[in-house]
Amino acid sequence: MKKAFSMMVTVLCLISCLQGKFPSPVDNSTTLEKFLTGYHKNHPDWLINDVVAQKTNDSLMVVFESMADTIFNGYPMKALTVRQYTDSTYCVNLQAWQRPYSFNLKDEINEIGGDIIAFVSEEQAMKVQEDEFYTFKGKFIKRTNHDFYLSTTGMSMHYTDGYGVKKNDTWKDKYDFSFGILVYTVDSLMLYK
Repeated sequence: MKKAFSMMVTVLCLISCLQGKFPSPVDNSTTLEKFLTGYHKNHPDWLINDVVAQKTNDSLMVVFESMADTIFNGYPMKALTVRQYTDSTYCVNLQAWQRPYSFNLKDEINEIGGDIIAFVSEEQAMKVQEDEFYTFKGKFIKRTNHDFYLSTTGMSMHYTDGYGVKKNDTWKDKYDFSFGILVYTVDSLMLYK
């Protein structure tokens, strides 16, 4: 009996000593993913009908734009084009619809879409490889439209005029998010690894 009790105390001591030694799961979600899932948790009925969805999307984008300088930190986007805009400014079109194979969206997000018109220096433009994925840090300038997108990127079309969340047509427990076309001045572009 003493032996069993002594063994049980030893096991309990070992368990208590080992607690905290095992790493807890790391939340490697990007700022954008955390923002979307957090907003959804605070507004669980955000898409129950078209009226609620429109009001949700309007308020969602107000909060989104208030965080626009940091919302894309760590989120990889594909560099589609690099073009000269003025004598000293260049434009990189970053697209969010496509993702690198090594990057999976977390939780209930099925798709994030949109285009970034990123104004960069000549030095930065000379290093960007089209069709590679990048993360960036910069300053949000404005939301823009189709005509400005075409004139700066040279692309013939895009799919990102709209913004907001909607239920995914295939996966009913997931949603799609589009942020439209945004313009940034970019401090740093980093190749996504």
